[in-house]
Amino acid sequence: LMCSVFLCAQYQEALRDFNIGWMSKNGDMSQYAELAKAYPDHLPLLSARLTAAYIQLEKSPFTGASTLLAAANKIISTTDVEKVLSDKLRKKDPRPDAASIKSAAEKKRHVYQEALIKKGFALLSLAKTKVPETADGNTQTRDEALAALADDAEEGADVPRSTEEISTQLSAVTLDLQTWFDLWEAKVCASCSLVRVYL
Repeated sequence: LMCSVFLCAQYQEALRDFNIGWMSKNGDMSQYAELAKAYPDHLPLLSARLTAAYIQLEKSPFTGASTLLAAANKIISTTDVEKVLSDKLRKKDPRPDAASIKSAAEKKRHVYQEALIKKGFALLSLAKTKVPETADGNTQTRDEALAALADDAEEGADVPRSTEEISTQLSAVTLDLQTWFDLWEAKVCASCSLVRVYL
């Protein structure tokens, strides 16, 4: 019986990892809700959702921003930034599992940084891409489209309801990014430089 339970657990983990890999590769989030119930804070799952949402943003630059914001905000809100920074800056760690702790902290740091950058992309997309027409084919202002998108957004997306709110959120993202990057340095990552263009 013990062996069967062990094999069952291994199978469930393998199936989980397969679905997570599929999500990252194809942008298919059909399994996300079910996986999130079983593994709500599983970092690879949250990271895969972020990647999948970015794929959707490329296909639907305005409406897809809502999904990307929800994915990014989930990671940002559940990351203990002070702990990640503390583990990153710790030079000597006498704990026997110091190497694994450092490795886990590095993964969390990378995913958190990626979430900030992708959130910046989503906000820029809302600010710069063409405003979609209404369902009945009428034109609408950007603020009208943002308000409608915010009303239909999934929980946690926090979609800005106006261009003014976009600027406010982008400023906050920029401040967070400056904790990790020098946004004005020539060698800064291309993703961060795209976010700073709007500022």
